[in-house]
Amino acid sequence: MKFQYRDTVKIINAIEKRYIGLVGNIVDTPRLGELYTIQFPNSPDYRYFNEQDLELVEHKEVTTQPETPQQIRTFDTGATRDTIEGKLDYVKALCPLVLRRYVQYLDKHRLQPNGSMRDFNNWKKGIPQETYHSSKGRHFFASWLLEEGYKVSDNHGPVNEEDALCGELFNTMGKLREILRAKLVSKKKFVVPEGWEVIKFTPGWFVYRRCSDTYLHKNGKIYPGGQIGTGKESWHGYAEAPGYWPTEEAAKDALKQYLAKGSG
Repeated sequence: MKFQYRDTVKIINAIEKRYIGLVGNIVDTPRLGELYTIQFPNSPDYRYFNEQDLELVEHKEVTTQPETPQQIRTFDTGATRDTIEGKLDYVKALCPLVLRRYVQYLDKHRLQPNGSMRDFNNWKKGIPQETYHSSKGRHFFASWLLEEGYKVSDNHGPVNEEDALCGELFNTMGKLREILRAKLVSKKKFVVPEGWEVIKFTPGWFVYRRCSDTYLHKNGKIYPGGQIGTGKESWHGYAEAPGYWPTEEAAKDALKQYLAKGSG
């Protein structure tokens, strides 16, 4: 076919053909002698022409092809689905044996010193990242010693390689969860929790916890009211005192970072 998608053509014969597979869609109401751009065929209701009815006016090189219907999978039953291209496959990526052993490890450590059983999802209440990091280091060291052929024990008793690896996995998963959650929380507007206040005063914005009469300082620590309070002295300029920030947003951000550490 000498005509291609996006070619500019002139109609030289007004005899139209309503058949798919000839020259692409021209226009709803073509007129003899006028110029049109060939479009990609998409409906039998549009007018199509034989090559002899058209004259090429301009050919344009097209780098992108017209849209084609998305490929689908057709099963023996006749059922259809879209392709698996670009989709994550959790079944292939994960191993049920490992996951089962990991949950068995969690179950083993649900018993608390006071005799009560913690829920499986207790860790999702939030554990500081530094705690995960420290614990992961201990389990890694245990698995390393076991790999070298040494015996290892901890406060629960003898440690085997499977438990050491499960311990690494737990702390890795926990720390990663905190990192990912922090990213999600940072995208949401921070709401000052109940019991805390971010207040505007002449020297700037300060963060106050009414129930304990304490103030947050820029060093990330809490100080009692009274003589310390915000740490404001007479020589401090605007927002220069330890417990003052220049804007409400800056004060809220300081409180958010303080709470993210598991404090308060």
